[in-house]
Amino acid sequence: MYACGSNADSAMLSGINVKKTVCFAYIISGMMCGLAAWIMTSRMMACDPTYGNGAEMDAIAAAVIGGTSMSGGRGTLWGTVVGVFLVGFLRNALNLLGVNPYWQGSALGAVIIVAVLAERISNMKNKKIKKRRESMKKKVLGVVLSLVMTAGLAACGSTQQAAPATSQAADSGSATAAASVADKGDYTGVHIAYLTPSLDVPFWTYVKHGVEDEVKKAMPGAEVTVYDSKDNANTQLSNAQDALTKGVTGIVISPTDSASCIQVLDAAEEANVPVVICDIGTDGGTYLSFISTDNEGGAKELGKICCQ
Repeated sequence: MYACGSNADSAMLSGINVKKTVCFAYIISGMMCGLAAWIMTSRMMACDPTYGNGAEMDAIAAAVIGGTSMSGGRGTLWGTVVGVFLVGFLRNALNLLGVNPYWQGSALGAVIIVAVLAERISNMKNKKIKKRRESMKKKVLGVVLSLVMTAGLAACGSTQQAAPATSQAADSGSATAAASVADKGDYTGVHIAYLTPSLDVPFWTYVKHGVEDEVKKAMPGAEVTVYDSKDNANTQLSNAQDALTKGVTGIVISPTDSASCIQVLDAAEEANVPVVICDIGTDGGTYLSFISTDNEGGAKELGKICCQ
């Protein structure tokens, strides 16, 4: 029930029957309303359909004061019981003070507003802390990935310098130039293209920053161009063709999907440009290196740490 209240879609994907759970919650609510009506009738020794009008405000106030989240997914039975006692105490105090019944409703409304604001402020603080932690983890991961990618590209560059003399004149000339600048520690003329699935996703943005920062450190003078594929396989293929047309030295790619990556790899192989694949794999094709993160193992270890 907590899962359905917090995020119904996630609960459904986790195997929970959301419709059944919601239906069960309404059934319990209806049973409690019937019990409350029976108690009210016994107390008043009479029955009237208008009994309970306005009690909704008291019920909401009791639940919110007791710690129930207005957005769902959080709340306890004992907290609600405490909230009921507090609302009853508040009602009794207002009656003893002779406060107009209409103003009593306003007082309860003010209590609900204060409780909701306190919840919102608390949630905002928790989200900021969570974002900072995730941001730091992703940035570190991006730097680590970029280190491995840069090492792979540098190794490929040294391999290309030893290419057979039977290659095309333009290719041999560029390899000679690359060898000369590499010997001097100057990578001017080296051009790396990073094909990212979508810069709207923070993870890929941090990978982009990691690639750019590490290339500047490890390959002084080298140029990095980032291509945003907007989560579209055709766009990524077009970006790859554009990069190859501009004569890039190497490509780092995070495929939009494993099937479409084959076309990019084939085009790069035809142009004799090395490719390093980052995080998302491919169904085929030739590439220099594939670097990925163990998301499944990481999630499992995270669950163990949380339980500890």
